[in-house]
Amino acid sequence: MPFTARIDRDACEGHGLCILDSPAVFEMDDEGCATVAVHAVPDELRAKIEGSVRGCPAGAISIEG
Repeated sequence: MPFTARIDRDACEGHGLCILDSPAVFEMDDEGCATVAVHAVPDELRAKIEGSVRGCPAGAISIEG
């Protein structure tokens, strides 16, 4: 079942580790913050995104669903 990844823009420091880890899901916007490019993330990417959640130095990533 698809889930949603979220970026807290107030917390994002623009490290870009999530983009390096999961470029199919995250991208950088013009302001240097990560954004979610895919709003219904396939469940087979859950482990990868959970790794992005754990690896975010700013704690700006979360998963819903």
